Amino acid sequence: MIEVTAMHNKRGFAILRAVAAVVAAAAILFATGFAIARVIRGGETVTDTSALVNGAYVEIDAVFIMDIVGEERSAGGDITAYYAIVPVGDQFVTVRFPASWRDSIVTLRDASMAYLTGESSTMPYHILVTGTGRTLTDESVAQLTVDWFNENGARMVESGVIAEVDDYSVYLCPVLLDADRVGNVSVTAAVTLSVIAGVLLVYAVVEFTLVGVGVYGGKERRRG
Repeated sequence: MIEVTAMHNKRGFAILRAVAAVVAAAAILFATGFAIARVIRGGETVTDTSALVNGAYVEIDAVFIMDIVGEERSAGGDITAYYAIVPVGDQFVTVRFPASWRDSIVTLRDASMAYLTGESSTMPYHILVTGTGRTLTDESVAQLTVDWFNENGARMVESGVIAEVDDYSVYLCPVLLDADRVGNVSVTAAVTLSVIAGVLLVYAVVEFTLVGVGVYGGKERRRG
């Protein structure tokens, strides 16, 4: 009679574990849209809003923040994000900043205000913002910038920031920049999940190697 030895069982379980690790790693990377590749490559530097399109992973140099125009809150009432107006090229972009950026964007907003009102002659501070472009389909978010322009357009014309026009919408970019996001996940989540996937793949390679060199056995033994 032929019996499957304990070593053979170990070999089989090792292969199953390795395959499961590969499948899990692939599922994680797929769920993030393989975002780590875009993070490593970096966002495309954008100096004109024509390059800011839906789904694009880009980087802008936020030299000014005109104002913080809105907040996003969780069901529990905690602030999760801020909406700010940032000039990019000849237009103004609504940028969604994570709540953790609050100190940075408030500092830049205050410095911008001081410079544009003549209280300061220099802009010693700016922020490099990397994120994903998203078409502004949320009317309530789009209205934040429209309302701000209606209230501040005349002042910006008077100070020479923009030229006088009949319709301020020509200055509004229809694409929002979701800062610190790559695809549908945060950059932090993309990196963390990709590291986990990498560990799983390394584990799978080790297990397959051990199976290949015979550490787990795998041969059947005759007894009788």
